[in-house]
Amino acid sequence: MEKFIRTCYPSSPLETWLIVLFKLAAVSYVVRILGFQLQTLWLFTVSDHKPLVYPMTMTGLLNLSAGLALNEEAYRKQDLWSISRRLPAVIFWVWFNFLVFCVGNQRLPKSVEEDAINKPWRPVPSKRLSRNQATALWVALQIAVLGGCTHFGATSFTVTLLFLGWLYNDCEGGSHPVARNLINACAVVCFALGATTVAYGSDPFSLSEEGQFWQWMIAAIVFTTLQIQDLCDQDGDRCRGRNTIPLVFGDRVARWSVVVPMLWWSYMVPRFWETSWYGYLAPLVVGGLICCRVLTLKDAQADRVTYKLWGVWITSLLAVPSMSSAH
Repeated sequence: MEKFIRTCYPSSPLETWLIVLFKLAAVSYVVRILGFQLQTLWLFTVSDHKPLVYPMTMTGLLNLSAGLALNEEAYRKQDLWSISRRLPAVIFWVWFNFLVFCVGNQRLPKSVEEDAINKPWRPVPSKRLSRNQATALWVALQIAVLGGCTHFGATSFTVTLLFLGWLYNDCEGGSHPVARNLINACAVVCFALGATTVAYGSDPFSLSEEGQFWQWMIAAIVFTTLQIQDLCDQDGDRCRGRNTIPLVFGDRVARWSVVVPMLWWSYMVPRFWETSWYGYLAPLVVGGLICCRVLTLKDAQADRVTYKLWGVWITSLLAVPSMSSAH
């Protein structure tokens, strides 16, 4: 096009302006296309940022700030500035690995049917991508995330997350109420340890005994409370034939199955870490608010807000070890 302009308008001011306009139009087109594609990737994960991505990002930093993840000699080498500098890397690692899982899940026929009811703005049901394009993207992302392990570390956790994603999506582990929570709990531990590895800046690192026990406690918390995400998705889950706790045992039982363990963990986690009264404050206040909402606000929109608050509650529990009187 530039050559054509020079031929039609040789050595004239109009030639210069036309070339400038052509280049601006080309840049604008590239930016628009790039923005569209980035927004597509964002839409794959955005519904789970607050309840899952943000808390798992914080886990890596909070593990280090509490001195849980490392032996004493290695921990002394860490400082707040060196940890905070790696925050962008931690965020990217968590989000990118979660993106691979989300694309792998949302490419499936049953997921498209469910999302058409529960989340019609997602890329495949909204026709931003076809199922074949989503599958091709999923394959490319798996290659990219494995290649990125060489830079970020946490290779073993990325590989484990890919395996758990296969169990959840392709083996339909996500359609069984117990297997669903179990796979998610294991994935949360992998995200937590992977985020800690990236925050630490070295692979492997050595977990203290407290750190090991705490990661499994996090898994238990997720396993016993994550059915809260199923409360707002009952219509879509029923459409695809998924056996979630609300659909198998009923809405009332499902809600109490969230409330009881949430109150238990809100009290037991601060007690385990021997915190003062302020260690109990956030978990009990946020947990109590969520329990009230779960039992009184039962429409799908309210349940979606409650699920996001669950992420705040998880984050409040993750911060408890840093307030422990033992550290």
